[in-house]
Amino acid sequence: MSEYQYYEFLAVDSPLSKEQMGEVRRLSTRASITPTGFVNEYHWGNFKGKPWALMARYYDVFVYFANWGTRSLAFSLPGVEPELEEFLPYLVDDCVSLDEERGERPVLWLQSRKEVEGWPDPSELMGSVASLRDAIFSGDRRLLYLGLAQCGRR
Repeated sequence: MSEYQYYEFLAVDSPLSKEQMGEVRRLSTRASITPTGFVNEYHWGNFKGKPWALMARYYDVFVYFANWGTRSLAFSLPGVEPELEEFLPYLVDDCVSLDEERGERPVLWLQSRKEVEGWPDPSELMGSVASLRDAIFSGDRRLLYLGLAQCGRR
């Protein structure tokens, strides 16, 4: 059975400069890279970069999909430091986590490792999830409840 992994990053707050795009290009010669995005699919092998490092430095939204069941979403949350305590009740193991240690911006991570029937088209995922970041900024915590449910907690 072959592997399949899909990585997509989106820069919302600030597009990448040519220099930054060059830095990201060094991580993958095959990726599609624009000032606002990074997309790469793997049918064998792995991405040489670290998603948390790219989120800490360049991007605001991350989508990951693997055919063995792993799904990840991440959202950078610059400027919400005083409100981070609101997220604590939703943090569960590695299903819903908040990375405050790497970089200048906290990053909210949601991850599932459950196998599911059928595959969504990963290239359509970003369009569906990018607006969730705005919802989080506006105080909507429904995504965090879904993360808890995915982890088996309610």
